[in-house]
Amino acid sequence: MYSKANQKNTVGFVLHAVPYQENSLLVDAITADFGRISFVARGAKSKRSSLKAALQVFVPLKLTLGGMDKSLKTLVRCEVSGRQFQYIPPVLFSALYANELIAALYRIEDNSQILFAAYLDVLTHLEEGYPESWALRQFELVLLEELGYGIDLSFDSSSGVPIMPRKWYVYQSGTGFREIIPGMIGGVSMNDAYNGADIIALRTGENLSPHAMQAMKNLIKKNLDILLEGKVLYSRELYRDYLNVGKSSPEILEKIVAESSGSESDTGVKSGDEVLDKSGATEVSDSVGNISAFEGNTIAENENRTGESQNPGLEPEALSVAGADSGGIREAGDESPDPERDENFDL
Repeated sequence: MYSKANQKNTVGFVLHAVPYQENSLLVDAITADFGRISFVARGAKSKRSSLKAALQVFVPLKLTLGGMDKSLKTLVRCEVSGRQFQYIPPVLFSALYANELIAALYRIEDNSQILFAAYLDVLTHLEEGYPESWALRQFELVLLEELGYGIDLSFDSSSGVPIMPRKWYVYQSGTGFREIIPGMIGGVSMNDAYNGADIIALRTGENLSPHAMQAMKNLIKKNLDILLEGKVLYSRELYRDYLNVGKSSPEILEKIVAESSGSESDTGVKSGDEVLDKSGATEVSDSVGNISAFEGNTIAENENRTGESQNPGLEPEALSVAGADSGGIREAGDESPDPERDENFDL
């Protein structure tokens, strides 16, 4: 047993769990006080253990951990502190995607209450019906910032001048946005060019048209893929299959989430007819200052964008010189079957 001096209490969520030895689980979790951690839940796979039902994805937990001086902690006590967040596909895959991103990119024991708050926010927003694309982009922006790869949506990286709505900008990873001037056009790929109005919309959360949301997805994915270094995210594969094949049966979905969480019950999949109790997770949110409260701007989908160029000197057609994948600027008639370019593919 660990002495009380070597035990710590925190709140958190399971990101992933896998079998460990004969009757235990090796759990990857994000916590409010210690960031991402790994711990052993001894006996969790035993038929008499109550831990298996508690150690599910999307369940807010009170955790007591021993061996805090070691990289691999041991679970001493575990208590469910609120109801499980529950989702139906395709929202389910978006929630799993948030788990995978943290597990893939956030180092063990990197500690950030800001990221924990953003994680709780994305779970809440996804369950409450906010647009998936908006909820995920806000989470991804915070994750990139906490990893040291934040995207400056306010200033031209070359001149330091604020981003202007009637200008076009090229984005370069590690540098940021800089204005496209006529002499640069020949070397600009469409996948790297963004309209200033869209960049401003991404920053403020106002007038977020479908075009701006697509630009935001492409921009953030470009940065995340660099950090992922070719790692395939399981949740993206599930989402692709869902879009290509259609809805899976409840039995398949139960299996999908069970495999993802490393356990076999209370998976967080809900039926479309299930009525949700909107209380919950209050103890977790209170521990970091009511971080689940939504304080952002209302999303206004502006469907009435004009077809006029935002910069008379730089027509959009002038930027189509590279013939590459469409990104911030999309060519008319581009009907690629790639699910990632489907406006319904949010990951």
